[in-house]
Amino acid sequence: MNVRYTSKDKFASCEKVTSEVMKSYAEEEMLKAILEEKQLAESRGDIDSDGYYCITLIVDGGWCKRSYGHGYYASSEVSVLIGMSTQKIVFIGVRKKVCLICCAIANGKERSPVLKKLERTINSNGK
Repeated sequence: MNVRYTSKDKFASCEKVTSEVMKSYAEEEMLKAILEEKQLAESRGDIDSDGYYCITLIVDGGWCKRSYGHGYYASSEVSVLIGMSTQKIVFIGVRKKVCLICCAIANGKERSPVLKKLERTINSNGK
């Protein structure tokens, strides 16, 4: 079959643009959901003595686990906060337990100028 495919660079470029659009849209929608939860809490009178809105959230999270003859836990995880009243996502968090500096050092690779600057910043306690 003579099927054309997207080059690695073109794919990376499209992925970057798409992820920025999705992130922006997700932030807008999460802000709307938080404001809606706040409005519902206010209408119920769920405000404490200090003026904070009492909003109930559902928390869920997860990470990959593979097993091909041995146990393996992925170094990435995700967590989500969902508003109890609206059932809408108010926060998404993604974490990765891999340090780019540590990986570069472990692999003996030359670190990029950005990583070198980050390493200097970390080692100088932000000074």
